[in-house]
Amino acid sequence: MIPNHQQLLGLLAGAEPAFLAAQFATEFTVHPDREGERGTVLYFDGGYWDIRMDGGTTFLLAPGGSRV
Repeated sequence: MIPNHQQLLGLLAGAEPAFLAAQFATEFTVHPDREGERGTVLYFDGGYWDIRMDGGTTFLLAPGGSRV
């Protein structure tokens, strides 16, 4: 089990994809009434990550820095 999107991104980055699109959802089995993270991830060649949290923040992670 991967507890959060940062760890998921770390595993995906190790695969060195040319392009990647994914959806993710975190569920808390210990606290089923607590809302988890949900969103989408896009990876573009050159180390650019577009991460969009449902109902929340959008992140752009790039080799030269990141934006929120």
